[in-house]
Amino acid sequence: MTTTTTTTTTTTTSTPTPDLAERVAQLEGAALARLDALLAGVAMCRIGEQHRGAKHWEGRTAALGQVRRALRRSGPGTEHDVLGAVHEAWLAQRDSLGGPAWQEYTTGGLEALEELR
Repeated sequence: MTTTTTTTTTTTTSTPTPDLAERVAQLEGAALARLDALLAGVAMCRIGEQHRGAKHWEGRTAALGQVRRALRRSGPGTEHDVLGAVHEAWLAQRDSLGGPAWQEYTTGGLEALEELR
């Protein structure tokens, strides 16, 4: 009696997931563009209620910039640790100040960091 074994191999192709630094750059660029559009040339120090939401985008930009700088200083393979450290720092500062502008700022930063996880 002869036994024949057939092996089927399935190959799937997908778009490679960009590394963390690339994702940070993409999100940071989008946040800066959105912030610039909202401000329409007004300095951040002069924003008022008419620019509601700008603090959210400023927070996103700040958090993403912090990750970008930390990644540059870190060694290969530490991306997860870098992201975790920045996220923990933002969680710790979330309730340190009050007011709606601070809440918008920290919420924007934390949302950006969550998108990277």
